[in-house]
Amino acid sequence: MFTSSRPIWAKGRSREINLHLEFNIALPAAAYAVRMTASTAYQLFADDDFIAYGPARAGDGHFRVDEWCVEGKKALKVLVAGYNTCCFQYTLYPSFLNLEVLDAAGNVLFATGRDEISAREYAPRLRWTDKQARQRVFTEVYDFNRTCGPLLETEVLPDPIYLPRRVAPFSNAVIESAALKDFTIVQRSEIPHLGELSNGGSPFNNKIRFLNHDLGADFDHKECCLFKEAWDIETVDPRPAKEGALAAGTARLFALDACRSGLIGLHVEAPCDAEIYLIFDELLIDGDITPRRSNCLDAVKYTLPAGTHKLLTFEPYCYKYIKVCVTKGEISLKKLYMLEQGGVETLKETFADSYLQMIYDAATNTYRQNATDIYMDCPSRERAGWLCDSFWTGRCEYALTGSNTVETNFLENYARNTGYYLPEDCLPGIVPMLYPGSSDFMPDRNWIINWNLWLIIEIAEYKLLRNGSSELTSQLKNLVYGILNALKPYENEMGLLENLPGWVFVEWSRANDTDLVCGVNYPSNMLYSGALEAAGRLYGDQAMIDKAYALRQTVRKYGFNGQFFVDNSVRKDGELVQTANTTEVCQYYAFFFHVADGESYPELKNIVLNGFGAHRKIKNDYPNVPFANAFIGNYMRMMILMEMGEYTQVLKDIRDYFGFMAEKTGSLWEYDTPRASCCHGFASYVALWLTELKEKLGL
Repeated sequence: MFTSSRPIWAKGRSREINLHLEFNIALPAAAYAVRMTASTAYQLFADDDFIAYGPARAGDGHFRVDEWCVEGKKALKVLVAGYNTCCFQYTLYPSFLNLEVLDAAGNVLFATGRDEISAREYAPRLRWTDKQARQRVFTEVYDFNRTCGPLLETEVLPDPIYLPRRVAPFSNAVIESAALKDFTIVQRSEIPHLGELSNGGSPFNNKIRFLNHDLGADFDHKECCLFKEAWDIETVDPRPAKEGALAAGTARLFALDACRSGLIGLHVEAPCDAEIYLIFDELLIDGDITPRRSNCLDAVKYTLPAGTHKLLTFEPYCYKYIKVCVTKGEISLKKLYMLEQGGVETLKETFADSYLQMIYDAATNTYRQNATDIYMDCPSRERAGWLCDSFWTGRCEYALTGSNTVETNFLENYARNTGYYLPEDCLPGIVPMLYPGSSDFMPDRNWIINWNLWLIIEIAEYKLLRNGSSELTSQLKNLVYGILNALKPYENEMGLLENLPGWVFVEWSRANDTDLVCGVNYPSNMLYSGALEAAGRLYGDQAMIDKAYALRQTVRKYGFNGQFFVDNSVRKDGELVQTANTTEVCQYYAFFFHVADGESYPELKNIVLNGFGAHRKIKNDYPNVPFANAFIGNYMRMMILMEMGEYTQVLKDIRDYFGFMAEKTGSLWEYDTPRASCCHGFASYVALWLTELKEKLGL
């Protein structure tokens, strides 16, 4: 894709941690476009105007190439992050920039690796700071008193494999913030215990390291402990927001129209040296922002000399509320906004009921924030391409946009890789539970077999239901059969998967506890039957389809206790014996994967319809059956009810499950409580139900 350029970086420094470089290029008069990519993330400016954030992410050893128009511009500035750290957001690869400047005819006027380029460390960015979350990269701390460093000698690096961007540019919509309250800043009286953290440790869990031992550098010291500094700031004495300057010791709270994701922009005039913190979150707790509510450090720090400053964060963040805290000096805040990094606009639906319209709009907003270059679980704590989440979001993209471009990229990342970062105990043939990114630095939770099975079902639906690429699904065939072959040794004498290794994940509820997933876990076997059938239908393998049907019959025989499907059976004296564990979500798995149906299990169907659902927490007729959670039980429930034609009940559940979320954040959440992400990709599926219900019920 590049005709003349090569990847470059500061000589001998491509494997250093969190090294940010600034490249400057004087453009020839005929310059028309820039073709470029980088190892993790870049920002492109032309004549100081922001042009783009990129690139779209790809799998190990692959990088997607962007092309941006720069006609009429005189100079380029490119900021490139060389993170080289373990995270869910990016793959590990030596840092580089590859860039060509083209004229209108496509001739190369400038090329990295061929022509001289100005390269320096990006001076304002402090390098040795906390991580924003153990799943993401480093917090942003800037000191604009720091002067530019010397020019760096660059070196040419080996070319990776280049791929087309394919997905549309990020939205880049400018969303203004509205002032809500002013506060007084005091020092927090109680600071959470940080533990004895070694260099490279996570401030959120002192048992977790986020730096692999083989990376090129480690922390010798912290230039800023933003985790502690942000926690030190307590805001009290809330009062209506005023216009005008913010002096040291004051803070102002702002709000967007809804929870969105993007780069934070602010224009500031400082009559003297100033220090400000941006602290943000998706919702308010007791009328204020609580730092690290969702186990991420949602804060950015700026140290500013006197003068006028136009500031833009390097990474996208997700929030509805943002607080500007001035701890030194004084500032006049001329503009505070988000430069949204959302996906393409969705098809519009209108509802006569304003409450349903609010929920629908929250669902489509949630989709856009999580379907940019890949499908993400959330745009806040992780920005990770999780399997299973992608199964639901894949259906959403096709229904809400009429295309499957993002899904093609997402699946292509799995099809084209040069080697996954996986733990040593991972089974051969298993693929990462999230990708691109790495999770091997998290020894407590590192690979999920169940998510591999959801991937197989998604691939089949991509081709058979969403007109997906035949070439891509052919490339994925070995991956699909590799996963299924990895599971064969765990089939017992009855054909049931038993004692599965890794992190056996059913959903975030009691169903995921160790004593329920051990032995023969029936939800996992139900899922296995779905993956077998999907693979069989996708690749014309009747033996796989027959095996799926036989497995369902076996689950019916050994997994049903007369009233409920039990979650698991365990060995006693060598015999497989049912436990007394029966969860709500296990019943949903049974119906979802056609182990059960209303005709064969009428009493269980009645319980699912009338005994379970959002109202259970008010009147719980089955106290010995633990509740399902949002991910993924409540979604499976509503899929089942839709299949049964219980449209009125689904509509009631949508109101009960999601109305309060849409009211609070204009987005839909990971859990049914506000303890984690409040903008979670799979949750956008609600828009599909509402669209179908509009047709069925005339909403």
